[in-house]
Amino acid sequence: MIVNDNVVISDVLSFRLEPFFNITVADTGMEAVDVVKNKPRNHFDIILMDINMPMMDGFEAIANIIEYL
Repeated sequence: MIVNDNVVISDVLSFRLEPFFNITVADTGMEAVDVVKNKPRNHFDIILMDINMPMMDGFEAIANIIEYL
């Protein structure tokens, strides 16, 4: 999963990683937490998280996501 509020960065990362992974993109930390909550455990192999986002930064999002992994 790619979590970034910058669409250009998300698009570039998605393009480069699509040959290797199924990509899910979230635009905010809160959206990332909701996505992980609604997927089965161990669904994501890797989460690339922007740490500087409005409302919920990457550190807070990861702290909330950990309980669902």
